[in-house]
Amino acid sequence: MNFTDVQTNLHALTCNGGVKLIGASILTGVTSFFSHEFFIYFLYFVVLVILDLFTKQISLSANYLAKKRGVEVGTISLKAKVLGVAPAFNDGAINSFYMRDKFSKKLVTYLLVVGSAFFTDCMLCGIKEDFIFFKLAVAYLAVSELLSVLENLRDCGNERLGKLIELINKKVDKVL
Repeated sequence: MNFTDVQTNLHALTCNGGVKLIGASILTGVTSFFSHEFFIYFLYFVVLVILDLFTKQISLSANYLAKKRGVEVGTISLKAKVLGVAPAFNDGAINSFYMRDKFSKKLVTYLLVVGSAFFTDCMLCGIKEDFIFFKLAVAYLAVSELLSVLENLRDCGNERLGKLIELINKKVDKVL
């Protein structure tokens, strides 16, 4: 390797250095975001929202089938409730726009609330301290989704879940 080759390689490395620096910064930020607990909690929240929407569809399907058959929701099997989702969609008892809209709003809400709480903690406590508001926001949103899932399952005919819902609400009222 001669001096001209070294000079050519250095020029290639420094050419468009600003663009490369910005690109590297963005890549570093994205990489650190995906390894941060904020992202991990976001993935957990996505799973909770999907469970909520799935149980909501089963609940709507159960009510659709009960009305169509003229029976109580609790008398319909779980298999029938799950298989009834498609006919309920076809007859308009379940609206895909509503489900998609609800999913999107929940994720945006999560990002705004938890992101704001995270940055508040960073401002107040410093990056190495315990994240008080972040954990509180995540806990509140997670419990809200848990209650929504349980309420959907209760509405499917699992009346016993009403007691669990009451217990969780009492616990939340004590904490908050």
